[in-house]
Amino acid sequence: METFLVYTMKSGVAMFLFYGVYLLLLKKSTHFKLNRFYLLSTFIFSIVLPFIQIDLFTSSKPQVIHYMLKAVEINQIESIDTAVIPLYGIISWAYLLVLSGLLLWLIIGLVRIIHIYVTAIPLKTDEVTIHKTAADHGPFSFFTHVFIPSTLIPSPNLNQIVEHELVHVRQGHSLDALLVDVISAVIWFNPMVWIYRASIKETHEYLADQGVISKGYHPVSYKQMILESAIGSKVLLPVNSFNRIKIKNRLIMINKLKPSRFAALKLVAVLPVVAFLFYSFSNPVTSIENSLLSLTEDIAVESYALTLNELKDDTVYAQVDEMPVFSKGGNDGLRMYIAQNIKYPASARDKGIQASIFVSFVINKKGKVENVELIRAKSYILDGKKKVNTSAPELEEESLRVVKSLPDFTPGKQNGKPVSVKMTVPINYKLDGKKKDKKNK
Repeated sequence: METFLVYTMKSGVAMFLFYGVYLLLLKKSTHFKLNRFYLLSTFIFSIVLPFIQIDLFTSSKPQVIHYMLKAVEINQIESIDTAVIPLYGIISWAYLLVLSGLLLWLIIGLVRIIHIYVTAIPLKTDEVTIHKTAADHGPFSFFTHVFIPSTLIPSPNLNQIVEHELVHVRQGHSLDALLVDVISAVIWFNPMVWIYRASIKETHEYLADQGVISKGYHPVSYKQMILESAIGSKVLLPVNSFNRIKIKNRLIMINKLKPSRFAALKLVAVLPVVAFLFYSFSNPVTSIENSLLSLTEDIAVESYALTLNELKDDTVYAQVDEMPVFSKGGNDGLRMYIAQNIKYPASARDKGIQASIFVSFVINKKGKVENVELIRAKSYILDGKKKVNTSAPELEEESLRVVKSLPDFTPGKQNGKPVSVKMTVPINYKLDGKKKDKKNK
């Protein structure tokens, strides 16, 4: 779940920054082709950015720090830490429920389009097929097909309506719309996705309006036709409909249809944003001559150095493209498994011994746990507020026992191939006297 949340943060921040540039420099511009390119490219770039890997050559000293998991807290009364109760399960089901609803909505829209297509009367033209329909909907286009309700066929504005939809067809707006709708359904939890979606489809309508005016139709009569057509129309998804966006915005833009020759120069302003995002959010991959950084929490751990000779086919990596995943719930499930299976040794508890113990282990290419070993142990007894160091072999043995019993993982991958990965889990034994609730309230 941590990886999922990090991805969401990165892609969301990237969209926020890119969209900020759009609001400041491009939104009020009538260079709609440029706006369409900018919105689509930054939208897709923000989605793939967290997966981009960059080689960084900043150090020639080979040093690897353990990949450090969050600490597991073992309490004297209960061995279950409420913080590790698998909320990821609830969140996962909620995500899938909303995703299913949005995809179902999209599929229903496509089925309705197919139904209209089957029941419509095709009217062939040189460029596209226009379908005369009996359904109650507004005019719309879907890829190379234009659908016009029969109630508009005798309309004096029919040529303008058809020309509007032809612009959508010529410029491939349906592909944009379908792509954005699918992505919006998959990452629906990111509010910036919906803002982007609305702006992209809004730009489609601006482009279509611009195309009609460029054919010589009078702006005043065209605006009047837009107002008349807006009343009572219905929308289908995913299509380019004649009345998909706020009419007021379209009318304002029609009055400004004079693109600036220097609008493209504004894109220079986005370069610092791209550089910042690459530097801050891309996933760094270092060469074997460099340091592989990892996560640490709580107590600092001495670095674990690997020689260059070790980083070959049989290497044990500290960080890879795809980290191993615990088969029973990822990192949260791993912590919960350890917390549930560790028993605070009575001998240590009676003596008032507490400890922070770091256990490393290797997940081999088959996902098996091996090479479990103690990396560091700091045991102590509280004398008032002072910590008095002591030894606690029973706590160390218990920690090793449980880690050795871990079920299989999904193995880590480097360059698409399974590899062995070394990980470390801190286990904190505490005698705070506070009872922990086993139930997830």
